[in-house]
Amino acid sequence: MRAAIYVRLSRETDETTSPERQRAACEALCEARGWNVIVVEEDIDVSSFSRGLDRPGLQRILTRLAELDVIVFFKIDRLARSTVDFAEIMRLAEHQSVALASATEPLDLTSSMGRAMAKVIAVFAELESDTIGMRVSSAHEHLRREGRYTGGRVPYGYLVVSNPNGAGKVLAVNEVEAKTIKRIVERVLAKDSLMQIINDLNKEGAPSPGHSSRQTTGKRSDSKQWYTTTLRSLLGSPQLLGQVIEDGKPILRTDGLPLVNRPPILDTDTWQALQDELERRRYDRGLFRGDDGAIRYAEQYAKLEERLATLKERQRTAKPGGVKAEPTGETHAEQWKRSDVAGKRDLLLNAGGYVEVAPARRGGKKLDTSRLSVYFGEEGHMRRAAAAKESEQEPQAADSQG
Repeated sequence: MRAAIYVRLSRETDETTSPERQRAACEALCEARGWNVIVVEEDIDVSSFSRGLDRPGLQRILTRLAELDVIVFFKIDRLARSTVDFAEIMRLAEHQSVALASATEPLDLTSSMGRAMAKVIAVFAELESDTIGMRVSSAHEHLRREGRYTGGRVPYGYLVVSNPNGAGKVLAVNEVEAKTIKRIVERVLAKDSLMQIINDLNKEGAPSPGHSSRQTTGKRSDSKQWYTTTLRSLLGSPQLLGQVIEDGKPILRTDGLPLVNRPPILDTDTWQALQDELERRRYDRGLFRGDDGAIRYAEQYAKLEERLATLKERQRTAKPGGVKAEPTGETHAEQWKRSDVAGKRDLLLNAGGYVEVAPARRGGKKLDTSRLSVYFGEEGHMRRAAAAKESEQEPQAADSQG
């Protein structure tokens, strides 16, 4: 039988399930069964819980199922942490008549009872994974409250250093980035536009918060450019006050106040002035700017309401108008020649011009002219009127269904 050995380890620190030990146990099983090992794949520092089936080593095995007879792994939880993922791997393997074999668990996965038992073990593996996740989250929460760095994205303006008061790591102010932040804040408070600020930052090559040169650990965006969204996110983050943020929200102390356990980059007064300026800019981007914008908006709204009431009254008492045809003495070609784009559009509409575009049958950048149907005269007027009527009825039908 042709065998593939699969080895996985979330973090290469657990000696009890080291890659070497996993591989040795799998090779011993293959030797005892007389199986021929044709491929060995490893996923090291890859979490089955967070990545699911999206693991490079596992995917390479799954793409070669037609060449295999059995997949050998150390334990079921090395193959999958989720019962859903395990069931999917089992389904894919069965479809190609490939067996699954655990090197340390006495299971015969070629029988219905063995597969059922494997799924039960997978359930307990998933439960154990959830329990470990809860313990890790609790440990991280404790470390954060102790002022320790727990990994992940390093906030802009900070860097990771050894804890001077004990074990682990802590965040300290990155003087270069802090200087950049303070320079940005000064320009914002001086009423410089955010677009001009980011243009200057990009020209001088100042690393952005997502720049790969400054992110040594954790998830990063790999964006080497500054953008207005990047800048707004940075300037609006309470992390500049030394607060600890998790899932976008400050962690609170037992008294309800934000947890602050790292040196702040901005003082409270500067921070508040910055937020006031950013809020003013958000408001000023609207139609009514300035301190009296709300008053002017209310006045304009009242005028529009009055104007609307007047128009409705005129509409109620209006008499139908008539149409009188007056010859211009020009041909369509002459009028077309002397008209601008808007005039040509009106000329086509008045002549009953109407174009129907059928759905595309295949992709492509070139326009398929066979999709176009052009109508003029009375037929064009009738088709346009029918299309307008359909567009008015669609929202009503949607409302009735809702």
